Amino acid sequence: MLPLIDETAAKVHELDPKDAQTGPAVRYDENVLRAQGALLKSNPQMKDIYDRMSMSIHKMSVKE
Repeated sequence: MLPLIDETAAKVHELDPKDAQTGPAVRYDENVLRAQGALLKSNPQMKDIYDRMSMSIHKMSVKE
């Protein structure tokens, strides 16, 4: 876990947040987004936040 934390901390100093962002929202990996969203089905408010943040991350990643 420490290497992941160290890498993340280094990115804060080296990269613009838009360039450092990775993951299913950037790739718009619908299978992962759907599976992760399903884990939040018992909490509609959290699911809404997750969906909105994921879409925002994706939109930000495709704008140039």
